[in-house]
Amino acid sequence: MDTTTFGRYQLQQLLGEGGMGQVYRAYDTETRRTVAVKVLPPQLAQDRTFQDRFRREAYAAASLNDPHVVPLHTFGEIDGRLYLDMRLIEGTDLQTLLTTATAPMDPTRAVGYLEQVASALDAAHAVGLVHRDVKPSNILIAARDFVYLIDFGIARAADETGLTSAGSTIGTFAYMAPERFDTGHADARSDIYSLTCVFYQCLTGQRPFPGQGLEQQVAGHLTKPPPRPSAVVPGVPPGLDDVIATGMAKDPAERYPSASALTAAARAALDPAGTQPDVPQSVVPAWTPPVSAWAPTPQYAPGPPSPVAGPVMPRRGGAVAALIAALLVLLGVASFAAWQGTRVVTADAVVRHDTAQRQAAMKAASDFAVILTSINSKTVDQDFQKVLDHSTGEFRDMYEKSSMQLRQLLIENKAEAIGTVVAAAVDAIDDHQARVLIAVDQKVTNVAVPEPRIDRSRMLMTLERHDGEYLISKVELP
Repeated sequence: MDTTTFGRYQLQQLLGEGGMGQVYRAYDTETRRTVAVKVLPPQLAQDRTFQDRFRREAYAAASLNDPHVVPLHTFGEIDGRLYLDMRLIEGTDLQTLLTTATAPMDPTRAVGYLEQVASALDAAHAVGLVHRDVKPSNILIAARDFVYLIDFGIARAADETGLTSAGSTIGTFAYMAPERFDTGHADARSDIYSLTCVFYQCLTGQRPFPGQGLEQQVAGHLTKPPPRPSAVVPGVPPGLDDVIATGMAKDPAERYPSASALTAAARAALDPAGTQPDVPQSVVPAWTPPVSAWAPTPQYAPGPPSPVAGPVMPRRGGAVAALIAALLVLLGVASFAAWQGTRVVTADAVVRHDTAQRQAAMKAASDFAVILTSINSKTVDQDFQKVLDHSTGEFRDMYEKSSMQLRQLLIENKAEAIGTVVAAAVDAIDDHQARVLIAVDQKVTNVAVPEPRIDRSRMLMTLERHDGEYLISKVELP
């Protein structure tokens, strides 16, 4: 077997790779055991944001003592690269289980999984941690249906905001509580909402709001009532409809007060007559599974946009909407705004400036639109740097702060996009600034949509002159 030496470890096999690290099957030469080693990639080793998130995962895992959290042996730094040494688990993740299933999960089995994840969440909440990314790909199923909740990399203390100062939402849209999109606040009840979404998917085989575009998913969480599993799958106990409705209540105050309260309600709904014997929180007692392999799988890969059914997401201002719009453009998962005719522009401010200056502004905006919408998961770091090199102010700050999430999504979805400007017009211009309206076509592929498709978007860019050069300070998607 070919191995690579990494300090005391012999890295034997790459098990999985995502935006935040590479997970290896490894042999620890000091303890003489096989472990899972998660390593921060070389290109991120000097990035303070990624370092902080990686350490947060280590501290979170180390602070928890629950059988449904993967034990952390140690963590540290070798040759300038942070690493985690964890127990190596034999199993698969819930996302893979749901994707490959030929029928929805039996409700009793689904409740058993729910109880075990709830045990891990209650342990985290008891020490003031909010996981913030509960989803099927972060739930590991080992032998005898023993369940682990993994990836505490974006867990935070309950009194910390779920947004960075620039407004970058951290988490996975398909399972994210509505307050995360609105105020950015996340607490234990946000995790309970996400866990309920996962429970619904176990019962029905589909996500609560299964639209292919991110815009549709966000709209569902913000505006649509919780779905009823019994309406999708005959035979699901009707009482579980009420459990889903409470766990996914739009108002956090109306949800269950704890993950264990959610599971107690679900267990009671399975047997409203109370004829079943009491079942402990963990379906299986604390048990150490055999050491084998853990191969994390990529998260859900967005597919092509489809018509929105039901209410349309309201136009919410601020950084949250801006980030969602940026994600839609960068990943090409939906057309956030179609090109709609021509824009009527007052010409006075434009005609006062010579043709060369107007052309320079249009060229700078057009070039930036191509840079922004042409991105490849294989060259993501270089592509991001180009965006930063040609931007300034509000937009640059937001883009830099949100790069962690954008990078992870691009890599996990194997996204590739090529942008082409189809129209450009100067909206306003003076000696210091310009506004340019751009229409851009984006040729997109990702793991879910290997056949290229074309999406069209429009952007209103604000440009500022710095030493005779235009830099983009703001991007709006009207």
